[in-house]
Amino acid sequence: VGQSAADPATILMTNTNLAETKTVQGNLVQAERLYRRVLHLAATEEEYQLSSFVGRAHIGLGAILYEWNALEAAADQLDKGLEQARQSADTRTLLGAYVNLARLFQAQGHLDQAYDMLQQAMQLTPGLGSEFVPAIINTFQTRLWLAHDIQSPWLVGIDPAAPGDLGRHGLVQHRSKAAPKPTAIVG
Repeated sequence: VGQSAADPATILMTNTNLAETKTVQGNLVQAERLYRRVLHLAATEEEYQLSSFVGRAHIGLGAILYEWNALEAAADQLDKGLEQARQSADTRTLLGAYVNLARLFQAQGHLDQAYDMLQQAMQLTPGLGSEFVPAIINTFQTRLWLAHDIQSPWLVGIDPAAPGDLGRHGLVQHRSKAAPKPTAIVG
């Protein structure tokens, strides 16, 4: 897709968007090939090296490598994606980098770093104009706490088996004050 177009920017955009679609569909091998194609093209076309599509390709490839448990390679791609997002000042790509790095740090057992990535992601959300994004971040943070049996101040007194909306307990709201970092793993 997009290979017959003479414009490399169109090829970057098309292949990145298609790779993201293939990832959602579960076609990770096809998505990996498309992300690598984007990165190869960007490496040969200097003017496109700072494109947000290149950052998205690094992050998407990193997420796939994470799924395949190639954590070192995933970390390399996610770090490149984070740097790319910072250079291109692309907030949504930066958000994706932070959330995926949080997942990676959790898998590596680096809970403080995972928590820090989520905090940085949350700081980006006010400018996005969506309440959906903070809810996703808070959900991941809660999973992080639950997976490591960390007692969160938000979870005290909440029975996860009880019916009702956890949102009314403040679980999926913007936090005006930073919650304490998890400091101990029980279990």
